Amino acid sequence: MPFGTPTIRQDDVVIIARFWTLSTAALLAFMPLTVKAAVTSPSQTLVAALDSALNAKNIGAISNLLTSDYTDDDGYNRETLPKALQRLWKQYPNLTYKTEIVGSEMKGGTETIETLTTIDGHRSNPSGQIWKITGSIRSQQTVQANRIRSQSILSEQTQITIGEKPPTVMVNLPDTVTVGQAYKYEAVVQEPINDDLFMGTVFDNSVSPALLTPNQLQLQLPSIAELLSGRTRQTLRPANLAQIVKLSRLPSGGFFKIGTASKVPETRWISAVLARHDGGITIATNRLRTVR
Repeated sequence: MPFGTPTIRQDDVVIIARFWTLSTAALLAFMPLTVKAAVTSPSQTLVAALDSALNAKNIGAISNLLTSDYTDDDGYNRETLPKALQRLWKQYPNLTYKTEIVGSEMKGGTETIETLTTIDGHRSNPSGQIWKITGSIRSQQTVQANRIRSQSILSEQTQITIGEKPPTVMVNLPDTVTVGQAYKYEAVVQEPINDDLFMGTVFDNSVSPALLTPNQLQLQLPSIAELLSGRTRQTLRPANLAQIVKLSRLPSGGFFKIGTASKVPETRWISAVLARHDGGITIATNRLRTVR
């Protein structure tokens, strides 16, 4: 998820964020790395044109590659998807996209393709701090008359890293679970912990076109004193923020949780925030689809 510019106040860090994931920014997506070989497809020219339009930030060209009745599982259409792209590009104007077709099936005049897209970008705030974003998305599109008519995202993972020493985080989460099913979620720091002080939290959000008007997200990092004492100050919820997320000291190098899928089909983003006390933050977001 692309996050906004951090500001530092006294002994804690407040990050005001625009809450986005890459699926609102692309017609393609992020894959836990089981990579299929690229295939030959009649839609190869279409996908190359889409990559070119995304990299050029050409909204008109993107719209022209969609049918007038375009829909996707996240609730976007031919009008709302370009608006979501423009909002994301204001934060990450140099995002780059690279797509391969890894599956193709023809039925009459309709082709169903499976695509794998990798996304990369960075930005800097006024103080020169670098924010990096990486993503990989696997999705399925139906193509008619060399236009994309519909899309379903099969898997998605994005990471934002902030600062000079962001932790390397490995996430273990299934792409799909059945309703009511128990599942494991792990978000683990790969470097040795040693004497470092780590903090973090896990939260989730539903996937919906309501994100077209992005919510603001505030991350509150505890001070060194709070980390050492294990106590957290009570803070007031700012009236202008839709969501506030507090980080707590981690007794181990990550999160190891058992979740239970909802009782109805839905799609959610599950995010882990892991931070070092000396200035590195990683935000890892994975898509979880609940199906019957």
